[in-house]
This record gives sequence, structure tokens and C-alpha cells, in this order.
Amino acid sequence: MRQGMRWTGDYTTRSRPVKANVIILSPPAEMTGWKVTVTAQGKADLLAQQAGPFPFNPAGETMDVPDLPEGQYTLTATLTGRTGRSRPPGPT
Repeated sequence: MRQGMRWTGDYTTRSRPVKANVIILSPPAEMTGWKVTVTAQGKADLLAQQAGPFPFNPAGETMDVPDLPEGQYTLTATLTGRTGRSRPPGPT
């Protein structure tokens, strides 16, 4: 089972260095792990990724992102569960 969320935003050279602080406060009980990825908008190549199991670090996780040219990027957080099936984000 998977749940996910996505954020897309502009990145400028004034934004360096980039660190993404990720915290998942209350994952659904059936979720066992998480993964966060950064891609250029509309592209599939991963520029950065970090993953781990639940329970989540109470202080969150900080992910370093490499220097990027100005542009639009997408940060995607995905939760994974025991069944391996996929489902859209949101309430079930």
C-alpha cells in the first residue's frame, strides 16, 4: 500500500544550500516506511532521495539536496505499507 504527497516550487540560486526537513507526525497504522525524492519538474531522474522505516524520528529528518540550477522541482513524499499495493493520497 502506498500513499504520497507532492510539492512543486521554484528554486533560485539565492536558495542555496537546500535542505529539506521532513516530518511525518501521524502515519496510518498500516504504513511501515517512507521515502522522499526530489526531481526536476516533469522529469523522472532522481536528484536526491532519502528513505527509512517507521517509527519516524520525532525531530524529523533533514535531507541534503545537491546544488541545482534555477528551475522548478518536485519533492515527493511516499509512505509504504505491508501490502505493496498502491493508493492515492488522502483519506480512505
